[in-house]
Amino acid sequence: MTDPSASLDTVLTTDELVSRPSRPPDLEVVNEAIGTLQMANLKSPEAILQQFAQLLLDLCNAHSAGISILEEENGNEVFRWHAIAGVYAPYRWGSMPRYASPCGVVVNQEAVQLFKYPERYFPYSIPLNPPICEALLTPFRVNGNVIGTAWLISHEESRRFDKEDLRRMQNLLLFTAVTYDIALNRKELPTV
Repeated sequence: MTDPSASLDTVLTTDELVSRPSRPPDLEVVNEAIGTLQMANLKSPEAILQQFAQLLLDLCNAHSAGISILEEENGNEVFRWHAIAGVYAPYRWGSMPRYASPCGVVVNQEAVQLFKYPERYFPYSIPLNPPICEALLTPFRVNGNVIGTAWLISHEESRRFDKEDLRRMQNLLLFTAVTYDIALNRKELPTV
């Protein structure tokens, strides 16, 4: 629930990523995930975002994971949830206003952000259940332009994200962004 006395600084905890204990990097698990993304792309390039969300959820032991893309709706900028895996999967294709969402902060600053209980600050237009304990977000860039965010969510105090979660997310996202861009360009090309 929104707390009128809460400021953005009270929900932003990005600095904690540096000081938290982190698991050692596991390059093999990320390489296997990229291989899975490649195979999924061969079958259905349009499904790459949903496959990314599912792999990210599994790789990072998150409770929810997804990708939000900035769009216009009724003359307002919103983040549409193009892919969601985990607990929040029923919210897929929903949206949040740009300026009432952690995604807006990430896009505005073009930087990774870690939030703790973000609903204390952001006036969500729909009740999200269960509430978010922690959310780790990174910009989703295509051709160098930030078009949205990728995110991990924990719904329990016991699950806190670390630098290894961020590394895994960013490595998978690089491959996903290139594949997504190619799929978008294929749709723009005339068929022969």
